[in-house]
Amino acid sequence: MTQNEILCIDDESDILDALERLFRRKYKVHKTTSPKSGLQILQQNNISVIICDQRMPDMQGVDFFKASLKIKPECIRILLTGYTDIDSVIDAINSGEVYKYISKPWDPVDLKNTVDKAIEKYLLKKELKEKNIKLQKALNELKSLDANKTQFMYLINHELKTPLTVISSYLQILEEEDLTEDQNKYLSKINSGVEKLDDIVKRVLLLIQSENQQLKIKKTSSFNLKSYVDNYVKDVKKTLSKKKIKIDTKIDPEFKIKTDSEHFKHILNEALNNAVQFCTPDGKIQIKAKDNQIEIKNSSKAIAKEVLEQIDKPFQLNESAMNHSKGLGLGLSLIKSLCHSMGYELDVQSKNEAFIIKITI
Repeated sequence: MTQNEILCIDDESDILDALERLFRRKYKVHKTTSPKSGLQILQQNNISVIICDQRMPDMQGVDFFKASLKIKPECIRILLTGYTDIDSVIDAINSGEVYKYISKPWDPVDLKNTVDKAIEKYLLKKELKEKNIKLQKALNELKSLDANKTQFMYLINHELKTPLTVISSYLQILEEEDLTEDQNKYLSKINSGVEKLDDIVKRVLLLIQSENQQLKIKKTSSFNLKSYVDNYVKDVKKTLSKKKIKIDTKIDPEFKIKTDSEHFKHILNEALNNAVQFCTPDGKIQIKAKDNQIEIKNSSKAIAKEVLEQIDKPFQLNESAMNHSKGLGLGLSLIKSLCHSMGYELDVQSKNEAFIIKITI
């Protein structure tokens, strides 16, 4: 095991010999009567602790400590003084980053304990520095991966849009042809697939823009929540009927909101789609709005806490928890990101056989 090294500086050689005898069994001791020589030793060796006298003819101890900070800032510094010069001690502590000062004559046990603790402090600082370097490296790698992920998603979106546009164009041409019943059926299926894929591309792009703070938010429009919800319920009437889902709407007539209508519609649409998609058959969806809070609740199987913490992350699905086998897990992650971009609070809960989304404006 490598010995820790200490540097002792004093203009009296007897003091240096005494310090060497005290520490030589445990540490590698460097000693000098010259502060200038001390700076050279400091440059050439892995010094952990410096023990320096305050009153020396060539350089004061506090001045040596100031100079040593430029060479080895991580060293632990101990000041020796035979004077009750409190001002110089305070100056040394403030400007020379002194760990402790020891008065002459010192108590050998006290001095040994002080140096031992100083070495421990040095080693802890060194370990912390190394860990911080590793953490910073890991953080930089994560940032790089995140940037690459974003760039990849932008690229995928762009590359998907081009063939989608081509397919849509040719589908429009085919719709003008005289097709058989089966051909029209196939065409309808293709159209449906294209629309779904186009919707996914737009939502992923919106998520990326929101995550990278590229959305322009303008909270200038008055939003009619009741009208929006009523129209939504009409649009999904067939799905609700098929799953035998009941909807209960309680929107306070006084509920008014000034927001960015375009982006707020995305939040509501994702939240309502989530409620309809994952509501248990024969279940119930409740939509409430009062004061500054909107709550959307749907019947649902209980979701474990650890699963709940993951379901607002895109492209991470837990099929047993969400009771489905399709989708990208975009809905909640998009709601979360848009709420953050618009300065709204989002609270997602699973309790009493219900899944609840609360949005506080």
